Amino acid sequence: MKIRCSVLILGALLLLGYHASALATARQEKLPYNTIEEAVRASGGTYGVIDTNNPDSANNFVETIYEQGLTNSDGRGECTSMNIRPGIKISCALSANRDAYYYYEGKKGEKITFTVSASSFISNITIVDANNDVEHYGNEQKSNSFKIVKSLPYTGQYGFQVWGGDNSRQGEPFTVNLTSDTSQVQPDIRKDTLVAGQKYSVYELLNFSQATSSRKFIVEAYVSYIYKGSQCSPEGHCPISLSPNITISDFRPAKSESEATSYVTLWLGDEKQYLFEVGKKYEFEVSVQNTSNTNTSQNTFKLISVEGDGVIVENAKEVVVNNREGQKNIFRRVWSWFIGLF
Repeated sequence: MKIRCSVLILGALLLLGYHASALATARQEKLPYNTIEEAVRASGGTYGVIDTNNPDSANNFVETIYEQGLTNSDGRGECTSMNIRPGIKISCALSANRDAYYYYEGKKGEKITFTVSASSFISNITIVDANNDVEHYGNEQKSNSFKIVKSLPYTGQYGFQVWGGDNSRQGEPFTVNLTSDTSQVQPDIRKDTLVAGQKYSVYELLNFSQATSSRKFIVEAYVSYIYKGSQCSPEGHCPISLSPNITISDFRPAKSESEATSYVTLWLGDEKQYLFEVGKKYEFEVSVQNTSNTNTSQNTFKLISVEGDGVIVENAKEVVVNNREGQKNIFRRVWSWFIGLF
């Protein structure tokens, strides 16, 4: 307790001395700073209020100051792009892009509350997680204090973008504060007992394959959807199309919402065309790779082959497209047409 209090008192004395010095300098030079907060921010300092009810706030405060630095000369000095820790209300102002970014290392199961308070503009919040999944939260009530409560799905870095609307301007002040409830934090351990080359269900491959390198598996599944690409309009406008793919599932059709979680997109590649039928069941050899940065799988499925010569568990046909043969056929047709002219 004595050590913690000493650290807190020392930090407070240092910062109060710095704040007073910054404000005195601002007044002496007749700079347009009306408050200590404005003077500190202008010189690259970090202005924050500690939550005395949070036992970790003092240490978090010291870590933040150590990371940011007291001025532009010894730290990043940017409150518009910084790491944020629980128990500190950080004061800042909108950047030239009318936004600011805050980063937090969260844990799976942790419940966080992120609050933005602004009186001169309507604040909005965008959250980007470790897998670059984006969630936008608009301040529909247009309240001065906008709060987001979120239970984190996995351990990793979360980014919080604070942004103003069209009526906001650079330099408009706001505060951000993050509180954390860690009572429901869960272990974030990757577990993968799948064996390459063996047969598994779509659900097992989708949820339990954690390897970040490609592995081959066998899966029996139903075709539930066939992607046919985008069609060109009569005016000749052709939208961008995805690569050939189908959707496969353990069930035909899905009997419940829980069963629908076993749907995956299977990318077919561009070398062959497959005449699959929706509702039919096939045996596939697939390549599976996990691209997730967390313990929540985010697997990509690519087709390697189908069992047999195009006929699998139920009727299906594989049509091999040979570009050279196609070119020869076209040439023969043109040549036959040309000979027929004489």
